[in-house]
Amino acid sequence: MHDVSIAPCNTYHPSELRAALERALGLLDFDIPRGVRVLVKPNAVTNNRPEQATATHPAVVDAVCGLLADASCDITIGDSSAYWFPGYTRAAFEALGVGEVARRHGAALVCFEELPFRILERPGFPEAPRLFVADTSAWDLVINLPKLKVHRTTRISAAVKNLFGLVPGATKARYHELLAGRHDYLDRFGAVIYDTYKAVQPGLSILDAVVSLERDGPAANGDPRRTRFVMASRDALALDTALCGVIGEQVGAVTYLREALRRGELDPAAVRLLGAVPTVGFVTLEDQPRAGRLQRRAKGAMFQHLTVRPSVDPARCQRCGACAERCQLDAIRLDPTATIHPDACVWCYGCVPVCEAGALALRPSRANRALQGVRKLTGM
Repeated sequence: MHDVSIAPCNTYHPSELRAALERALGLLDFDIPRGVRVLVKPNAVTNNRPEQATATHPAVVDAVCGLLADASCDITIGDSSAYWFPGYTRAAFEALGVGEVARRHGAALVCFEELPFRILERPGFPEAPRLFVADTSAWDLVINLPKLKVHRTTRISAAVKNLFGLVPGATKARYHELLAGRHDYLDRFGAVIYDTYKAVQPGLSILDAVVSLERDGPAANGDPRRTRFVMASRDALALDTALCGVIGEQVGAVTYLREALRRGELDPAAVRLLGAVPTVGFVTLEDQPRAGRLQRRAKGAMFQHLTVRPSVDPARCQRCGACAERCQLDAIRLDPTATIHPDACVWCYGCVPVCEAGALALRPSRANRALQGVRKLTGM
């Protein structure tokens, strides 16, 4: 059996939240190992505010870091946020209050776009034959802290989907773009999510469902809803499977769970939910009509034009070669100044922080700047 625990939690008050987490971990008989290196992976999708319910609440991150500090763990908090918002991951950490949590606990903050990544082959998926995932081998334990949200592409965003944040920078958008024109786009994207989970498989997942995002998402166009619980499991796949029963979603409707079922790697009957299950009138995503060819092409064009990509200012380039050395895909060459070869670049953003001359930068397109203007006007 794969155990999943659930515990009521009405508010983000520190004492109530800590008690709920201890209850959830106690039901699993999970003891935090002492003195180990731990990577905490929240959902820091963009630089939204906590009350918009698009990201893991900082109080949850704080409570988990408190438990880790009590066990004398070495704590790192890491994520790679959405690829079309200004400031990217570091701005998201500060807007959400996660940066302050890290400073309070003496935790390191890492942005996965600044770290080396692993390259994993995906036989049978010619349109996206390789998977790029941040290397987590430096940590003894990965703790996954997802937020419960409705998601237009995967139906829900929870434990398994949160691990997609380990794909660096706008490489996440690259997968959307590669798949958007296919008639089976949703299934193929679900397979990418599932393969990311398989590559990471965190040792513990804790779901923030104190306040969730219902009806629509994963951006702030959904509705925050006080759902008043947390869930935990050693198995992210099992957690999301059990969650479907709690919120009234079909397991087979969630694209990455459907992929696990297709591969014969998920048995819902083998998932056991521990604890009192609340009554949650959660509003899930309405069924979407199958996109036509023009809609699929439009989706691909959207990712093309909104995604921020690295670019080079030749006047500033010192030809030091640091960016070319950092690039794991040989997409940057000195010709005679640094030149990015678009066919090889996967938009991971790893080259930008190593350029001390400031010749490399992430520059938004006109479409992206227009999107930012809309966000400011609407407050989203």
